[in-house]
Formats: sequence, C-alpha cells, structure tokens
Amino acid sequence: LGYFGRMAEAGTLQALGSLDRFSMVNGFIVSHDEAEAFYRNFMHVNADDPERRLALIGIEDPSAGGHCLVLLTTVYKTVTERDRSDVMRDLRNKQLPLQWTPRHILPVKSIPVHQDGTVAYDVCRRWIIEQLTKR
Repeated sequence: LGYFGRMAEAGTLQALGSLDRFSMVNGFIVSHDEAEAFYRNFMHVNADDPERRLALIGIEDPSAGGHCLVLLTTVYKTVTERDRSDVMRDLRNKQLPLQWTPRHILPVKSIPVHQDGTVAYDVCRRWIIEQLTKR
C-alpha cells in the first residue's frame, strides 16, 4: 500500500511503517503494531509462540471515522457478548486508549501467515468481512 512517516524535529524523515499497519479510528491514527504489543502483554501471549497468536486488523467502517479494529485471537475458543464486555472492562481498567479498543473480538483456530511467518493481513481482512456479513 505505502508507508507512513513524519518529519522529525531535526528535519529528517522518520519512517513509521507500512500503511496497512495503521488505521484511522475516530479521527486518531492507530499503530497496529503498538496496539498488538499491548494486547500480547494483556493476554499473556508470547509473540514467538505459534500456538497463541493474535492480530489486530483494521477494516473500513465509516461510522468509526474511517476504520474500526478487529482482534483475531487463538487464545479464546469462543467469545460471547459477556466475554467481550468483561474484556472491555478489563481494558478500560488498564487505561487503554479508546481508539485501540477493538469493535469485534473473533476467535480463530489459526491466523493465516505468509511463508516468512508474517501475518497475511489481506487474507485476514477478507475473512473478517465475510464473517461479519454473516451476522
């Protein structure tokens, strides 16, 4: 897609990452990598453990000011509305920035990855949209 960056005080260009790893939520730019690090810590997930992975995916949602976030996770087998409410309460207690809060938490058996081990975000995004349109 492209890259996101900013001008540093010294006048140099600082690359922040790939555009597909950022979302505009409620008027704020959210770094998926930074938010995922928070969720890994919150859910006690080792980033290198293939059995317990998570991915934060941004999908288009005009009502959220551009995108909303969806958390895919292999940690939970199912997520009821009560589970989601409990997780959201715990997240608020940890003072999670509101724009980092996922609109949906979807349990998955596995998270699709490319041969190099990176998450296949395009595949995840298509699957999420398919699942949400079934509801």
